[in-house]
Amino acid sequence: MKKFWNWLTSDFDNGYDNDPMWPTSFKDFLILVAGGLITISFFYGIYAALFLLECFIYGA
Repeated sequence: MKKFWNWLTSDFDNGYDNDPMWPTSFKDFLILVAGGLITISFFYGIYAALFLLECFIYGA
């Protein structure tokens, strides 16, 4: 796990200076995908919690 973490957090700049907005390696792509999934699941969790709260309040 520590080896994997070191690989993940090791230098993000892989020699590409063209456009930092786009992932320049498979590692950066993995980080981007994981971040997107975490963000989406977080907001979906809030939405689901509000929906359940609404059902509880109105007894739907």
